[in-house]
Amino acid sequence: MNSKPWMHNGVFPSIAGVLNIYNAGGFVFNKDPNDPLSPQTSKILQPLSLTSKEKKALEAFLHSITSAPAAGPHKTFIVQELNGA
Repeated sequence: MNSKPWMHNGVFPSIAGVLNIYNAGGFVFNKDPNDPLSPQTSKILQPLSLTSKEKKALEAFLHSITSAPAAGPHKTFIVQELNGA
């Protein structure tokens, strides 16, 4: 839960958005027949039909199994690398 924003393009600032889109059965794209790379939703992806209560419970579960962000000397090294030190 520490790796937000979510999805490959960062479209969701919270995990709730991800749960909502999968609950709805995924994105619906208008496939461009002239573009072989035009995205399309897999036919095996189906709506989950979770209730609001179930989505909140799933989100709470996902938060409960998430560890805290890493700490220690490697974190300092990463920050130094990002700052050009």
